[in-house]
Amino acid sequence: MAQQGLGLTNALGLYQQGRQWRQQQDQVEQQNKRRDDINAASKAGAEVMARAQQEHEAQQAAALLEWSKTKGSADGFQAMPFKADEGLFIKALDARSGALASRGRWDDWMENEAKAMPLRERVRETTIGKALQQYDSDSDPVALARAVYPTIYDGKDIADVQVDKTGGLGFKGASGMAVAGKDMPSERYVFKLSDGTALKPMTREQLVERVKWAQMNPTEVRKYELQQRMTAAKQAAELETLKQREAARGSENRETEKVKHGYRLAEIGLQNQGRQDVAETRAETSIAVANKRGAGGGGGGGGKGSNVQSVQTDNDGFKIIVFRNGETKRLSIDGKPVRGEAWSKRVDKLAGDLGKSLDGFKKSPEELRAQAETMLIGKAVPDGEPEAATPKPAGKTGVKFLGFEQQ
Repeated sequence: MAQQGLGLTNALGLYQQGRQWRQQQDQVEQQNKRRDDINAASKAGAEVMARAQQEHEAQQAAALLEWSKTKGSADGFQAMPFKADEGLFIKALDARSGALASRGRWDDWMENEAKAMPLRERVRETTIGKALQQYDSDSDPVALARAVYPTIYDGKDIADVQVDKTGGLGFKGASGMAVAGKDMPSERYVFKLSDGTALKPMTREQLVERVKWAQMNPTEVRKYELQQRMTAAKQAAELETLKQREAARGSENRETEKVKHGYRLAEIGLQNQGRQDVAETRAETSIAVANKRGAGGGGGGGGKGSNVQSVQTDNDGFKIIVFRNGETKRLSIDGKPVRGEAWSKRVDKLAGDLGKSLDGFKKSPEELRAQAETMLIGKAVPDGEPEAATPKPAGKTGVKFLGFEQQ
């Protein structure tokens, strides 16, 4: 009993060790996966910076060329050094956030957004300050809105602006106010957004008030922006996941259909080969009967020898019996001409080639084989004894290419 208890204890210990080892391996795999995802996200951000630098260098090269054309040499040209501004850093961080979101790394996404927030706030503060100064100069509420709105992210842009000069009263109401000699209400602005929605109509005074509120409450704006960015990122990640699933499902369906199509072609090929073997056997029997009859078989016994000289195949793939007196006749069984084995192989090969094309992929093996025969002979496969060929008019020559007459 003691030995049995010791064995159970050892087994339990080994099980626990194996479980701990498995857990450690899972942790290592998860850490490696996170590392790879973070590296990929950092690469996406770095590519934004690299493209910007390449564009800057291309612009400087063009400026140098223009300088050389104008001055006659490159002497005196001073290239502008590449300098990444806050806007470019924000674009790089946005690309990094997008890559992290697509991989479901939301903790790392939050950390990346935390790095971007101070930059966004500085850009927003600078932009709002300049926009308000410009408004004090030109009193243009539309220019003010277009400058400030992009700095408070919500995934939308101002697409259009409508001005209601009646102040919401409508033409009839405004006319009544004018007749009564009363002061007209301030005109209102309706900003249409890129997603088809619109902001609540506001006067220019209300617009300026909102802009100043955003300037004075950066914390509230930051919370709103972060919520909007996370919502947009999750929606984009879910949409990308759905696209990948649909693509994988479509690829799987296409592969399945392709395999089924291949199996069906092989099956039809075997069936055709079986029919060809039967036809060959019956043809050989028919030839033997013809020989026997020519030799006086069938009970008569004439002793004249075989009446059949050979069996050949014509240009359309039909077997022809050549008699000793020079006459020829297509070999037929049950009233239908017999194809040669070489012809069947040509048809099968062409049908297989057609089946690999985009148009042929949609056709059944039977349709492909019929199309192949039609292309090879330039006409439908005859069901019975073919008609005599009509001689071509003198002076015309033609070359048969895949069944089409080219004059």
